[in-house]
Order: sequence, then C-alpha cells, then structure tokens
Amino acid sequence: MLMDMIETDGKVSINMLQAVNFLSKAWQEVTAATIQHSLRHVGLCSSQETNQFDSEYNLPLSEWISQFNIPNNFNEDLQSYENIDEDVATIGTLIDEQIVDVVSKSQESPNNQDEEDDQVDKAESPPTIQQALDAAELVEKFLLFNQDDSTT
Repeated sequence: MLMDMIETDGKVSINMLQAVNFLSKAWQEVTAATIQHSLRHVGLCSSQETNQFDSEYNLPLSEWISQFNIPNNFNEDLQSYENIDEDVATIGTLIDEQIVDVVSKSQESPNNQDEEDDQVDKAESPPTIQQALDAAELVEKFLLFNQDDSTT
C-alpha cells in the first residue's frame, strides 16, 4: 500500500475490504493506556482523576469488606443462594400410558436409528483451524482480485 502511494503521488483508491482490514489491524494495536492518554490530552480526564480512579478500585479484598460493610456470614448466604431451588421439582413423573407409548415408538422404528447411525459414521470430520484460516485467506484473495472497481 505504501508503494502504491509512492508510485501514484499519494492518490490511491482503497476498497472496502482493505479499509476494514486496515481498521481491524489498527484497533488491535490500541491499548487502554492509549485511550487514557488521549482522554487526558483532550482534557476530558486529568491525570489526578485517573490516579484517584485507579487507587480507589485497586483495594485488597479485606479493605473492600470493611469499607462497604459486607457481612461476615457471606459464605452462609452464598450456600443458601446455591441451594435455593433444591426442593423445586424440575422433572415431571410419567404415567404408565406415557411410558408404554415411548417404549412402543422406540421399538417400531429400529431401522431409522440404524440409518441415522450410518449417516453419522459417514459424515466428514470437521476442518482444522489451519484449514479454516487457509480458506479465509483464499476467500480474501478471491475478493481482492475479483472486485468490481465501479462499486468503490
């Protein structure tokens, strides 16, 4: 891209795919420190506020408990929270007719299950990550070489 700019005196046409790729790479390089620096630079956040924010939320757990008056029986509350639905019925009971229907339906179609099992055995194995990345690169090359210049 830099060579294109040099050869054409700075006049380069960029398609949508190239723009998206450029933006994606740029965002990958942005860090939290970069954002903090830019906010301080434009005056939206002073360095004093940033330091206050950082020190306020980087407290040890024991100080948080004392500062916010968290009760000491936290583990007991957690245990009761975990077991709150222990006595709730989550499944229904089947009556005899329903059990007979389920069993008879499974005995009526044993051939269908065999055919389904054969189809699962014959299925392809999923592609590897490297195969997927190679395919994505191939699609990107195809789009770059076969784009219509009249749409950009």
